[in-house]
Amino acid sequence: MLLSQKIFNSASNNLLIIFGVALAWCAAWYLNDSLFHFAQLSAVSSAIFMPAALRIICVLLFGWAGVLGLLTGSWYITSQLNDSILEALLLASLSSFPAMLVVTGSLYFLKINRDLSNLQPKHILILGIASSACDVAAHMIYFVSTKLDVIDNALTMFTGDLVGTYLVFLIINVVLKIRAAF
Repeated sequence: MLLSQKIFNSASNNLLIIFGVALAWCAAWYLNDSLFHFAQLSAVSSAIFMPAALRIICVLLFGWAGVLGLLTGSWYITSQLNDSILEALLLASLSSFPAMLVVTGSLYFLKINRDLSNLQPKHILILGIASSACDVAAHMIYFVSTKLDVIDNALTMFTGDLVGTYLVFLIINVVLKIRAAF
């Protein structure tokens, strides 16, 4: 295969991943909003936020293409809720780039294989807590500058991300056990 064909195939695969992750983020966000609308406690936080699990999953599986997909999907959702395109891009960045920091640190410090073959429940616990904390910290730095009520939103965002992440991993676990039974 020619080098140009390899580059084209790689670029087209990455574009498909970015588009797929963006689509998955939007679908997860709208599904979460529909299922858990009652848990929306403020304009920026929900007590159950299942898309938070996608941050971990997509970055673990797809690396930077996953981050760019999260950025794209998050930007689309945020731009629907926000008048400022720049603010929407900033908030989307805060929702996507910290996931790479958490995943990279976790792979290194927890010695998780890139293919996730040694992923254990304790890793998921640590990833969930670290991802929730990192996401909240990034957003709170921004929200402090906007004078938004930071403490209530920080606690709700952290709880929502954590509960949503574990709910998704619980569902995946149940589905895998049912699948293994057949």
